[in-house]
Amino acid sequence: MQQNYLIAVCDILGFSKLVHQKAPEEIKDEYFGYIKKSIYFAMNKDHFPVKAPTLRELKMHDELAIAWFSDTILIYTLEDDENICKNFMQTIGWFIFMNMKLPDTRLRVGISYGPAVMDVEEQVFIGLPIVEAYNLEKKQKWSGGALTKKVEERFGDYLANLNPVESWIVPYAVPMENGQRENLLAINWTIGMHQRYNFNWNKDRAEPNEKEISEQPDVIEKWRNTKEFHSKVCWSCFPQLNNGIIKPPGKFW
Repeated sequence: MQQNYLIAVCDILGFSKLVHQKAPEEIKDEYFGYIKKSIYFAMNKDHFPVKAPTLRELKMHDELAIAWFSDTILIYTLEDDENICKNFMQTIGWFIFMNMKLPDTRLRVGISYGPAVMDVEEQVFIGLPIVEAYNLEKKQKWSGGALTKKVEERFGDYLANLNPVESWIVPYAVPMENGQRENLLAINWTIGMHQRYNFNWNKDRAEPNEKEISEQPDVIEKWRNTKEFHSKVCWSCFPQLNNGIIKPPGKFW
């Protein structure tokens, strides 16, 4: 049955490289296992499971649903409701955050809203918001997530009047292809509780070397943009950004 949904298209960045480097069973058990644990935590927000849940177990949520196709994961709402929207944004924020420190499972997410058919039994998912979320996801040049204007039109006022630690949303000039920026609402994954994080290039070096810069310009651009976002919005690592006070902004723009 067609109805309005909030839909997130989540892409596992660097999946093609992972497939070339690791055996399929290792990807399934280790990497996808961790992703399923992080989805479970993000959706339920109670504990991080020791054992990876099954996809069937992940689908038993009352407000949110999931579909998984290789390196693309759909997370969507089951009802068109503001409180469920809040839970949805928090879920996507936690999901991005829980994978941010692991370069092999970092995520890029596009979110849209509108009428669609999400038939779990037949595994048929059709609708313009899926296409819009997918297109927005692909355009972004970072690890993170952003909302289309349709989401802002439907839920913007509601989200703007929540405390930012409840909405997990921040207005931001989101980095796009060809060096462009677009003023959108972004998922503020930095709200996830953490100690000061320097966002180094890898565990050995703060910055990429010249060879890496030459051979991986696209990856490095995404890393720099993600690091920049963290430095501009993270209250945990940069308390001065918040002046010690967290309060609803009233409106985003």
